[in-house]
Amino acid sequence: MQAGFVRLWRSPYRFAANPLPVLFAAVKRTAIDHARSRKRRTDREQKAYEQREETVARFESNLEADERRREIEAAMEKLPPEQREVLVMKIWGELTFKEIGKSLGISQNTAASRYRYALKALRQELSTAAGHE
Repeated sequence: MQAGFVRLWRSPYRFAANPLPVLFAAVKRTAIDHARSRKRRTDREQKAYEQREETVARFESNLEADERRREIEAAMEKLPPEQREVLVMKIWGELTFKEIGKSLGISQNTAASRYRYALKALRQELSTAAGHE
């Protein structure tokens, strides 16, 4: 409704002798635009969800990928909680070091250091695990 009033205010016909029909038209057009936008967003989200399901299904059928995922999860469990937290926020959360630092109450340099240490520890643990096969 508010967007309809904004549309009316921007309309050159807002000062017409009878602005009520212009208001009805503005609200109607705004509602139609909103419905179309919502439908497009829903369609995009549905398409992305379906593509994600296809990707997950392909990944789950690959036994080697499952094994590798378990190795990575086990290696991550061995990380100190501070490093694991930063690693998850950086990789899966796609946050910057500045955002991570602000979120955790640490400097961005500390966040970057914890990330580097976590990656180094993961590399070592995964290379050790691969050597035991």
